Amino acid sequence: MPAADIPLQEGYIGNLTEDQHSSLVRMWESYFDICDRARGNASKGQGFTEDKTGGDLKKSGIPDDDKAKDEAKRQQEQQGMNALMEEYGPEALRDSWWNFVRGDNPDGNMLRFIRARKGDVERGLAMMATCLKWRLDTDVESFILKGDLVNSEEIPKFLEQQKSGKVFSLGCTAKEQPICYVIMAKHSVFGQPAASMQKFIVTQMETFRLLMHPPNDKATIFFDLKGFGVKQMDFVSLLYLVKVLESYYPESLGTMYVSNAPWIFWGFWRAVKNLLDPVVRNKIKFIAKPEDTEGDVPEDMMIEYCGGKVSTDFEFVDPRNGENDPQQDKETKEKLLKRHRSLTDKYEEVTRAWCKAGGKDDKLQEQRDILVKKLRLSQFELEPYTRGLTAYHRNGVLPPENAGISVFDYQQKDAPTRRQVLGRKSCRKSIEQQLYAI
Repeated sequence: MPAADIPLQEGYIGNLTEDQHSSLVRMWESYFDICDRARGNASKGQGFTEDKTGGDLKKSGIPDDDKAKDEAKRQQEQQGMNALMEEYGPEALRDSWWNFVRGDNPDGNMLRFIRARKGDVERGLAMMATCLKWRLDTDVESFILKGDLVNSEEIPKFLEQQKSGKVFSLGCTAKEQPICYVIMAKHSVFGQPAASMQKFIVTQMETFRLLMHPPNDKATIFFDLKGFGVKQMDFVSLLYLVKVLESYYPESLGTMYVSNAPWIFWGFWRAVKNLLDPVVRNKIKFIAKPEDTEGDVPEDMMIEYCGGKVSTDFEFVDPRNGENDPQQDKETKEKLLKRHRSLTDKYEEVTRAWCKAGGKDDKLQEQRDILVKKLRLSQFELEPYTRGLTAYHRNGVLPPENAGISVFDYQQKDAPTRRQVLGRKSCRKSIEQQLYAI
């Protein structure tokens, strides 16, 4: 299948108004400012803490009114930024930022926070700082490093959740956003500890990021509610998912489709609807058939279980002993980390100069563009040493021979299997060719 020609939206890299460009410059200046002023000593937090919001909806503390929600969020994010600077030092802050960026264009991630706070740079910065603090406090990098193999040993019921097939990605939308299917009939609120479910959500968020390829930076979530009943009414997990999506992975959700909602669901929906962040709530669409997605998820790209024609089943391949062995090569890992750090240092040095020039120096921008490519290639080289394998590495969706692409097969009963390859323009081999040409 040929790659889709997807229009570039305003507010994204390559399509910024003058005001949006100025906001990006100010966002970088503000980031450098908090790095320079951070005065804490901690290098990482205490580790994951269970979020119990939603255990008792009446005591959740979440306002029903959207304006009140926004004001509460503003205060929480300002407190989060102050706490980040008090608790953590400049190096921890920078490490958290670049670990969040990984192989993305850093400007793209800055713009996420600006868009999420409707162009308000001060609020965007506070939101970003709160996100970085959460990543440090929670030690998100440890989940990434361990992968399925070690997480399944350390997190109760982690492997069972993976094998159940209740959450998986198979294919993408017409906009090339990976589809995350959530099959509610396979979930039970009693099937795993709440903390395990929340850790599972974080690991899945980080995994699905691997399936987003520039210029796309969003995923679509498809909830199928066939068989939804009392044991699927998981208020804690739903509110945690929405909080993570809105606060810590902003602008990562394209659309959340909800299909086959039975009558019992609507009571659940009335209880949680007004507690949801309005940004996420406004992206929820209830559908009855594939046509209701208005071409976003064509039936020949939607799984049969949800009403489409794709008969492909998600294949979960068990983790294998030794699959993360490259992490044991400490010498190579340190060498690659040192080189990557030199690239992030250089990028920040050039970006500071670019900011002083008001973001209008073409030569500095050219240097930044080249460094973005080098950083992406460097991250690809680091991955085997800093990321444990996932189900998508083992089942062939993320082929090891060319990091940065995704391969989806759409099997159909009455038509030939179609293969779709995403990420050709931004994968490892393509970046190597682009840098060679320079």
